[in-house]
Amino acid sequence: MSEIQNINKHQNKEIKCLKEWYLNFTKNSFIYRKTTTFSSKKEFSKRRNIPLCANISNTENEIETTIRNALFIEVDEYKFIIQEVPKIFNPKWSANIGIEYFDTEKLPDEETREKIRKILSFIFGRNLIKIGETAYDEEWNIIEEKSIRPNISDLTNLRNLCRRMDLNAIPLDYPRNYEIENNLNKLIKCFLKNNLDLSHIIQLLINSMSLPVESEIIIIGSSLDKLTEIWFKSARSPSKGKIINKRKFNSIMGNILNEIKEKFKDYPEIYGKIENSHNLSGRKRVDLFLEE
Repeated sequence: MSEIQNINKHQNKEIKCLKEWYLNFTKNSFIYRKTTTFSSKKEFSKRRNIPLCANISNTENEIETTIRNALFIEVDEYKFIIQEVPKIFNPKWSANIGIEYFDTEKLPDEETREKIRKILSFIFGRNLIKIGETAYDEEWNIIEEKSIRPNISDLTNLRNLCRRMDLNAIPLDYPRNYEIENNLNKLIKCFLKNNLDLSHIIQLLINSMSLPVESEIIIIGSSLDKLTEIWFKSARSPSKGKIINKRKFNSIMGNILNEIKEKFKDYPEIYGKIENSHNLSGRKRVDLFLEE
């Protein structure tokens, strides 16, 4: 079983807020910039079923507690809160969050929310593991709730994964954490609006965080090669990964290329390298990508 769904009596109402619940967030509580104020009031009441005794009722003063526990993100039409789950609800081995999406203009679809999960995982250096959803109407009545089985390998020890150190992509320590909301807005927007599909690359890097160093290095290397390939295939690369373009190369070589092909007809691999010598390869190709 991968999912349990509970549909509430308010199911016919429109969803105005969707909250996704995640394990394995950073334990660094200094990242939060927005505050939440909790108010509580205690009332004591005593009633006796005796004619001579009056009822006793007493209300204590309202108690307010304010904590810094949230980040507010605005990315074009999407607005959402990253909120720390109180420690009393967390297992000892994990810090958790709720990502709360508001229907101010429109709720992001499932694909967009998954992209947001990936880029947040990459930025904070922790593989966010979704375990549930709660949908609310405009009056904060619960429409439906979902409990979701963590989408990780059966061989992965969830507790050990959540205990690993942060591998954050941007500085989160004081005083640079004052700019964290601005930085998140920019990075998430760039990732969502980028015409290069980087989701696969990001997921590879997220997966590498839970592997031994030797395997992690291999995955990071292959991710860089894949990223280089995506970049050179895009319209944004001026060189396309080539020393000169194919047409100019053929013009310079002229009939020489045909003569070389004839002479190396028994060695097609050698001829293939000569024919594609206008393309950069290996380290030089990656260096050019980083330069561009």
